[in-house]
Amino acid sequence: MSFLGVLCVVWLMSVDARAQVLETISVPVDGSILTSATTLEAGRLYILRASGTFHVGGPGDGLADADYFDFSDIPNSLLDVGNGNIDLGLAIDDTAIDTSLEYKWGEFRSSHIYTIPFIGQGSPITIQYHDNYYPDNSGSLTLEILGADAIELGSGINPSGSLVVAGGAATVGGAIDIAVDNPLGTQQAGADSWLLVSLEGDRACPAGSLVPGWSMSVRGGQGELLVSLGSSDLIRVKGPIPW
Repeated sequence: MSFLGVLCVVWLMSVDARAQVLETISVPVDGSILTSATTLEAGRLYILRASGTFHVGGPGDGLADADYFDFSDIPNSLLDVGNGNIDLGLAIDDTAIDTSLEYKWGEFRSSHIYTIPFIGQGSPITIQYHDNYYPDNSGSLTLEILGADAIELGSGINPSGSLVVAGGAATVGGAIDIAVDNPLGTQQAGADSWLLVSLEGDRACPAGSLVPGWSMSVRGGQGELLVSLGSSDLIRVKGPIPW
């Protein structure tokens, strides 16, 4: 039995279409530096969501997104470093065009939609696309600033009450107690249980991927995986723990 998908129900960094979009910014890819109209409250957790593709020139198909370029033969063609070892990508609060972005957008996503958590500094953010050569660029990217509210994800397959906040609150610098249970009582004694914390939802988010054998309702049935298992997304793994 696994609980890794259920954690996404209360984890603060889970985002779906119901999250509040505070600002949407069209970002030119000519090196211009933009400043958000939104002041991000100091210590508050936000989600930044980058999306879209544009023409970057260069090798292969000449396309790029917020962190990668050349989609002509994925994954073999994927690049994120240009001439001079410049790290190409959408930079947040980082106007030094050099070998590393201050904030990376994670593993490549075929949807070209990336999200990262961001702690407000009590000021607007700056946004700039970094490149080693701008004249052959055309188009734009989209950046959204979202309030990082706790949002219930999934399709109702995992039973209600299987993961609850037992105490505290999911705030920056605070502590939160999470309780895992099966209100249906279908686990056998000794069944393996897992708890995973991830910065990203499953690729089907706000729904999840169905996995045989993870059901809390019927032994051997399907459960719903709601979190990303990418190596750059997982930040905590707990288990297996005998039930």
